[in-house]
Amino acid sequence: MDLVDEGHREQEKPRPESAFYVRYRPQKPGTYAATLVATWEEDTRHTVSVPLSPLQVTGAPWDDYVRIDPTDPRFFTINGDFFWPVGINFHSITDIRAQERIGHPGTPMRGTQSYAAYLKRFAAGGGTAAEIWLSNWNLALEWRHDWPGYKGLGRYAQGNAARLDAILDLAYEFGIRINLVINNHGQVSERTNREWDDNPYHINNGGFLDRARDYFRDEQAFYYQQRYRRYLVARYADHPALLGWKLSSEINLTAGGRQDLRDWHEEASRHLAAIDTYGHPITTHWSGDYRTPDRVIVQQEGIDYVCINAYLRRRRDDRNLPHHLWLSTQDPRGNRGLGQFGKPILVTEYGGSHMAASREQLLRDHSIGPWVALVAGHAGSPMFWWFEWIDQHDLWRPYQAVQQFLDQEDLRDQQARATLLEVADPWWAAAWVRPGRILGYLVNIEWANGDTLSGAENVSILLGNDIAAGAMILEWWCAHTGAPTERHRINHSGGALSITLSEAREHHAFKLWRIDATP
Repeated sequence: MDLVDEGHREQEKPRPESAFYVRYRPQKPGTYAATLVATWEEDTRHTVSVPLSPLQVTGAPWDDYVRIDPTDPRFFTINGDFFWPVGINFHSITDIRAQERIGHPGTPMRGTQSYAAYLKRFAAGGGTAAEIWLSNWNLALEWRHDWPGYKGLGRYAQGNAARLDAILDLAYEFGIRINLVINNHGQVSERTNREWDDNPYHINNGGFLDRARDYFRDEQAFYYQQRYRRYLVARYADHPALLGWKLSSEINLTAGGRQDLRDWHEEASRHLAAIDTYGHPITTHWSGDYRTPDRVIVQQEGIDYVCINAYLRRRRDDRNLPHHLWLSTQDPRGNRGLGQFGKPILVTEYGGSHMAASREQLLRDHSIGPWVALVAGHAGSPMFWWFEWIDQHDLWRPYQAVQQFLDQEDLRDQQARATLLEVADPWWAAAWVRPGRILGYLVNIEWANGDTLSGAENVSILLGNDIAAGAMILEWWCAHTGAPTERHRINHSGGALSITLSEAREHHAFKLWRIDATP
């Protein structure tokens, strides 16, 4: 397909010639044998095998794919290097709910042209990861046959397929990895964001299912899902821009029953891992918050990382945003914190409530989220939902700030842990602690909840009562700009250790390391 920019929209046009392509991205130099094997579904004994010309590959060994770190599986790596994705949720080109709730203009639906503009500005603003949905209004490959661009069950929309090709290429060019959502929850829901009536699996649309819940239990449905996944893998799995496969958004809002969803995740993740020889990690996603995920699914071997929401409905209680993000991984009450599972935890929707908030509150949530996620042991920054507003007002500074703070840092270590720090109200402080090094964050909860602060004040943070003696360097950083503001040498004699910031305003970050440790 050729994608033609017509100004107000992007039009897909079939090329005169038709062809099949083989996509393969070798990771080592050498000679590769290739064979084309064809089988016929109506007669599986009928097979034709044709040797193809050998592939001659030159260059250095290469592996630029996102992996789960083998030594500290709470985090991601790329080619062995630590990768802490800083991202946003580009779920679709425009968001009607955001326009209604925040009052900003919508973005023209111009396909890859719209995404090209988003990704370029996002990368310049410090972003390194984004989520994109294969929804029927965005980039799905399969939907009811009488909708523009779609061909029905089992036939894949080549226009959207070409758009996804182009978007992944653009993302990789700009250094961005894509968390790709295979299904959005409404497609198989008869209640929340109901789209089941238009699903090609539905019997009224040429399919064979009457009830949405059967999508998760019917053998014929499994067959078509496997075909879809096989196509996605064949066309896109070679691409290093792909962070991972998300089986579904907000799976608990679908029509699937608890046991059906458990069995479905076992089957879907096993099948996807078996056919994706590039080894992209696999995830799924729950609505609500960190308490919502089914722990049985979280612990499944085929679920490599976990995606959740972090919206708040109330502000004036212990569920303020910093503490809520902290609890997502660290909540000790009934072992509810998801950090206990030793897998990467990503918040892929957050910012105010699910119905937004005031612009001032959203801006504070946007500023605070990456810092709390860092010290709470999240695998990346929370992905802000209200992306059009951020883009249209050039509000990328929080991403640049945390990226500058993390430059040359590495959170991985088997002994590393998140810890709350003792500080006077209304301040909140926490740190990610590795042997010989601490990365910390300090925020005023009243400011986080929407109050305007009158001035600066002295704030002391107790780091611990039994800190070994030694020389250390303390750096204070501005959390708004991501720049260091103060640097001190501390000659600690042992025991209790407190640090003090003389002019604390809104929020700050700090680094503390022993001089004999790697800075």
